[in-house]
Amino acid sequence: MAQWEVLVSWKGGKLTKGQLIKHFEKFDPIDVIIEQTEQPSNQNNALIRFHTQKQAELARDETNGNILNGVEIEVVIKVKDKIEPETLKRNLSPQKSNQSTESSSQPPIEQDQNIKNSQQDQFQATIYIGNLSPDAVEQDLSDFFIQGLKDPNCLKSVKLCRNRFPPYKSLKYGYINFTDQEFAQKALKELNYKHIKGNPCRLMEYRKDSNQRNKTEGNLFVSNLPINFQPKELSDLFSGAGNILSVRISNNPYNDKLNGYVQFKTQQEADNAIEKFNNIYIHGKKIVVERFNPNKNEQRTVVISNLSINISDDKVIELMSQFGTVQSINSTQSKNNSQERVVFVQFDAEQSAQLY
Repeated sequence: MAQWEVLVSWKGGKLTKGQLIKHFEKFDPIDVIIEQTEQPSNQNNALIRFHTQKQAELARDETNGNILNGVEIEVVIKVKDKIEPETLKRNLSPQKSNQSTESSSQPPIEQDQNIKNSQQDQFQATIYIGNLSPDAVEQDLSDFFIQGLKDPNCLKSVKLCRNRFPPYKSLKYGYINFTDQEFAQKALKELNYKHIKGNPCRLMEYRKDSNQRNKTEGNLFVSNLPINFQPKELSDLFSGAGNILSVRISNNPYNDKLNGYVQFKTQQEADNAIEKFNNIYIHGKKIVVERFNPNKNEQRTVVISNLSINISDDKVIELMSQFGTVQSINSTQSKNNSQERVVFVQFDAEQSAQLY
């Protein structure tokens, strides 16, 4: 019988097999295998096996981002054919054999390296997809890429991120894992900003390393864009300066100011874009292109915690506008209360945030 696996990852802290089994017990897991490493590491992994794809997907959707024993866990679907369970058990065993290694068996360290290489391959073939319609489901994403790339075997897995609390609404972003890096690159090149359920999707390389994801090198802030300017237009405009990793536009219907963010692969390409596009006119508006300064944005941002989910963004903007012009508003679900959320309000001036 075919089996499905999820890979559970966490940093720091210690989780036992019993704790993981108890946390996932409602999804009826077959077994839990905790990875044992030769050297101490802050990164920990475990494989949990299930009978069906549905069980694995439910486990992923409902537990990804959960806090377990004080640490946050990341849960993704694991491709079964890469590491067979018996091979994994043999090579991840914490016990060391005193017998001589036969020529037919592989040393644990060498197998560990193979596992790392497999994980790196998976990383290289994974892309982030955002700006999705709230009505889009996993099947819509699968159909989009299979039809767009014209290959039924291009996908390894599709993950649509959902709220951790019932009714598990879509968070309007996800991750697409391809069978080959070439498919990922082709999707980035040909399918970015194509429409899914009426929304132009935003695709970018997924970087598992949080240090890489959060670095500001190559990031630009573009202000005073024309109203209704689209991400694809911004991408097309800046593409002549170098390799673009991502493009985003911050749109606030209560403000006539439209700003964008462009990330290049290198800082040199970003600097070239500043020299080329700063102070040019687009549809009669003079745009300003500068290096993205996260500290500058933080000083203009106010965080509102423990806000009832019944209070709309419109109401928040109405209340916060008394302190200044609201540039953007974003929110995330509270980790401790399904009826509350955390809201981030960004003003156009630091003084407004300080007044609040």
